[in-house]
Amino acid sequence: QYVIATEQPKKIDNLLYLLDADVYQRIMIFCNTKFMTDRLTSKLKKEGYSAECLHGDIPQSKRNVVMSDFRKGKFPILVATDVAARGIDVDDVDAVLNYDIPDENDSYVHRIGRTGRAKKQGVAISFVYDYPSKLRMDDIEKLTKSQVLPVKLGEDGQFVPV
Repeated sequence: QYVIATEQPKKIDNLLYLLDADVYQRIMIFCNTKFMTDRLTSKLKKEGYSAECLHGDIPQSKRNVVMSDFRKGKFPILVATDVAARGIDVDDVDAVLNYDIPDENDSYVHRIGRTGRAKKQGVAISFVYDYPSKLRMDDIEKLTKSQVLPVKLGEDGQFVPV
């Protein structure tokens, strides 16, 4: 589990840098709102990435198709709200990115639980950009009794400890 401190306007640049490094093959990105999920998915598509989104305003039949296509590897990036964090059973998610820090601690646990399944390695990366999001991560770290390592992005998307 890693945390990257950034400024709000630079979150998208950091995300694109990670994606451009081509380290991860299948990624889930979590946002807190339907609006941000739609907006981020549109931005990724505009930048040439194959991505789809899931949130509560998408009809269940379309959600089923999106999840089926994601499981089959038809696209590598799924952007979702917490509605998708529970019950998703995809074994080969390399990375979970918390574009937004969740409001609830259990949402964080469900989000990061989407990677490292079936005894495979996985990585969870959270972007903190302001004092409240840093406090949320501190709270999550204490309550989950897990160590979240602060890093910055180095060459080729590699993490450099701070």
